[in-house]
Order: sequence, then C-alpha cells, then structure tokens
Amino acid sequence: MKIQSEGAGSLLISTKTNQVLFNPSQKPKGETDIIGLSEPMSKTDIESKKVFNVPGEFEVSGILAQGFYTDDRNNVAFKVVMDETAIVHFGNLKEVPDAAFFEKLGENVDIIALTLNTDFDDKKAKTLVDKLDPRMVLILGDETYFAAVKDKMSAKTAEEEEMSITKSGLSDDKTDVIILKV
Repeated sequence: MKIQSEGAGSLLISTKTNQVLFNPSQKPKGETDIIGLSEPMSKTDIESKKVFNVPGEFEVSGILAQGFYTDDRNNVAFKVVMDETAIVHFGNLKEVPDAAFFEKLGENVDIIALTLNTDFDDKKAKTLVDKLDPRMVLILGDETYFAAVKDKMSAKTAEEEEMSITKSGLSDDKTDVIILKV
C-alpha cells in the first residue's frame, strides 16, 4: 500500500484497487472509495463512493471501516483495514481519548496517523502512542512540533512524499515514528 500526506491533516492511502482519503485538502488522482471527514457532519465537494463523517461500521469496495467519536464528540477517528493492515486516522484530536475509546477501537492497530497542532502537541502524541503501542506512527500537521517529536519519539522524516508499506515490513519489536513530507 502507498501512504501520502496531502497537507495539514489530510492523508491518502492507496492499494492496487482502492483509495481512502481522510480530511481532504485537495482532489486526489483517481477514484476514491472512502472519504473520512473528522469533523462531524462536515461536507466535501470531492466525489467518492462513500463519504463518512459520523461514527459507525461500514464496508465499501471490500474496505472494512469504523468511525468513533473521540471523547469530545467534535472529532471522528477512523479505523480502516486495507491489505490486511489496520490503520487509524485520529483526525483533529484535542486530548488523548479516554479508556472507553480504546476499548471500542480494539487491540488490532498496526498504524496510526496523528495530526499535531496547538491543541494536540508532541507531548499528547507521545502519551497516545505509549497507550496504544502501534507498529508505526505517521505524523502530520504543524511542522512546529516535528523537532520535539524527533527528540521524544526518535521520529524520522520520510524520504519520499509517498511511502510504500507492507504489513510484513512493519516492525514487531518497536514503534517506528515517521514524519510525512507534504
């Protein structure tokens, strides 16, 4: 699968047959199967087979997806399974979600995407990563926090704008933290 930052908190995930876009900032190339909007009830003019902006379970084009309110009910986090890899885009968090959120999310999480900003900084990101212990963390958002993430979590900057990831290529021993290029 290929993963690419589309700017700010926008993330595009592509496989040979599917595309999922979270919080779009621009129209992607090709047809999109799912668009996940973290702001509840928000809209986009980008066409997709399905646009989700509320919690729930759904399947589109063979992609299993779930949406969950984080604790403030002003943000929806999405978990999708593509190429047998579970990916969670946390949207626009303000706080680390509570224990009830993590129970709903489940333990099967390979990759998480976190958008850093003034409300959700490097310290909160580290707390969330420590609670969830994913195999990989993708960092998006405000570059002001990237140096601190490199320091606190030994993050590396992606070498290319588009990363290729396979489930077998994910570490079982440690959490890799990658800052995505825009």
